[in-house]
Amino acid sequence: MSSWTSCVSFKCGNSLGCLNKVPTKKTDKFARRLSFFPSQHVKCMRCTLDTRCSALKGVFRVPASAAARYSDFSSQIRSVLGTLASSVVFKSFFLIYRTKRCVAYINDACCHSTPNHHPENQTNHTTPDTPPNLYFFSSNPYKNSFNSDFFIAPISFLSSNMAGTGLFAEILDGDVYRYYANGEWKKSSSGKSVSIINPTTRKTQYKVQACSQEEVNKVMDLAKSAQKLWAKTPLWKRAELLHKAAAILKEHKAPIAECLVKEIAKPAKDAVTEVVRSGDLVSYCAEEGVRILGEGKFLVSDSFPGNERTKYCLTSKIPLGVILAIPPFNYPVNLAVSKIAPALIAGNSIVLKPPTQGAVSALHMVHCFHLAGFPKGLINCVTGKGSEIGDFLTMHPGVNCISFTGGDTGIAISKKAGMIPLQMELGGKDACIVLEDADLDLVAACIIKGGFSYSGQRCTAVKVVLVMESVADALVEKVKAKVAKLTVGPPEDNCDITPVVSESSANFIEGLVMDAKEKGATLCQEYKREGNLIWPLLLDNIRPDMRIAWEEPFGPVLPVIRINSVEEGIHHCNASNFGLQGSVFTKDVNKAIMISDAMETGTVQINSAPARGPDHFPFQGIKDSGIGSQGITNSINMMTKIKTTVINLPSPSYTMG
Repeated sequence: MSSWTSCVSFKCGNSLGCLNKVPTKKTDKFARRLSFFPSQHVKCMRCTLDTRCSALKGVFRVPASAAARYSDFSSQIRSVLGTLASSVVFKSFFLIYRTKRCVAYINDACCHSTPNHHPENQTNHTTPDTPPNLYFFSSNPYKNSFNSDFFIAPISFLSSNMAGTGLFAEILDGDVYRYYANGEWKKSSSGKSVSIINPTTRKTQYKVQACSQEEVNKVMDLAKSAQKLWAKTPLWKRAELLHKAAAILKEHKAPIAECLVKEIAKPAKDAVTEVVRSGDLVSYCAEEGVRILGEGKFLVSDSFPGNERTKYCLTSKIPLGVILAIPPFNYPVNLAVSKIAPALIAGNSIVLKPPTQGAVSALHMVHCFHLAGFPKGLINCVTGKGSEIGDFLTMHPGVNCISFTGGDTGIAISKKAGMIPLQMELGGKDACIVLEDADLDLVAACIIKGGFSYSGQRCTAVKVVLVMESVADALVEKVKAKVAKLTVGPPEDNCDITPVVSESSANFIEGLVMDAKEKGATLCQEYKREGNLIWPLLLDNIRPDMRIAWEEPFGPVLPVIRINSVEEGIHHCNASNFGLQGSVFTKDVNKAIMISDAMETGTVQINSAPARGPDHFPFQGIKDSGIGSQGITNSINMMTKIKTTVINLPSPSYTMG
């Protein structure tokens, strides 16, 4: 008989416990070693409860010969799982109990579960027809009953490894994540770290290295040297490596999504979507880069008046050099790869400075590029406080281009950057103009999606609704009804509204709401806040003297301004310092085009909420909303420069004739 073996343990030294009593002497010793006693509970939970996945080294397995000795699932659990387990769709998956933090492995209509047990809750359950191995990956000794809430995760969820473990173990040094330079994960010589606060718990979730200016200098030198060699790499080879990175990124979406949930409170489903979308972006960029950069241009001199055909002009696109990429907290993976992939396919090197909130997600993403086999020094990621290395990076003489997405900081960067090319996506006050003939059901649905997705923390979120007075009451009622259906809670539960990224953000949002309330705005819902969690709020009868009419809340609050003419709506939109996106709702396409032409924004959506994607569409802002244009094609072009070679002939050359 095979004995029990464990390959799972907490990094504090304690093994993952699942058993308290085993019916054979052969396993008694092992059971005692695995079992959690009260003291172990305290020790393990203290160091792993909030970061339980990153606190595990792997998984352990239970041979069928031993597992088969356990009693059947309770009828309570079997009734819940029976239908799912027999479904083709759920033929092989993990059932993860939110309260138990345990896993039930379902395979071919056989239900198996080995939850972690508190001494007061010692029953183990599994069916006799156990598969060869049972897998477990987290624990929490809650005493809740077995019929707790659960969610489904595919079997790949476990095999992909969790944050800071498995393939990603080398990026973690103790409890501090390393930075990436010259193809290696390194610990900063500063000896300092930066804490990342979980928006939901408001406690430290992760720590990253606080890089020094000296380390930034070294990274810049490495990036410059690596870029020279990378520029000589064939275009097809660059594309091949990008495709490989995209595949790895999508394969290991689970640990990256986990980080997004814990760092920025992004709903779990949306977190996975961001990673998959990022992989698709990288692949598309590789294909588009081959097409764009594989074509040159040929000119002859006699096409310009007064010239003979004595000059042949050859033009091509060549890399800029070192690209400094600075993504924002709300999409730290997608908006990082939207800068990294175009830079790499164009022959540039990258220095990535991720946001503090979102840094660990970005580090996991960078490791996927590392695993793809890119040359050393080509991709670098430095972490630290913006106050210590932010200006030093943006003003560094080794930087040849800055691609930045964020807020007002971008304006300061643009003033200091000097002569280098800039790609800036900054703030927005995206207006939604609603005409009398608009489909109000469509408008309400788009306002909910556009205004409240990810708690309104999107540059393309609807930030103000400008609705014609004649249909305002009807629209407000429809939106109110939909707001009431939005779920509010932690990101792990895939709630519609999750905590905003920081306490300072929540305070700023609250200040806008209180200002509007004091000045006579109508709050369509009761204002409610718990910590960083703000309940969705629609504010009607907003006037121009209220701050929220002009300032960007970046939260789940949406102002409604009633207008009496289209011209009034356009005027309000254009009076803003921002000009990122806008939207128009009407059944009259001709009128929609005219309004679009009049709106001073980078993009206007007709009969839809503002949106960034698809990622190959041009994306740009005007005024204080940005410089330059993004989108895959535009980014590739922006990160290159034109190189011209002119061949001079001793005498005119014409085709034979």
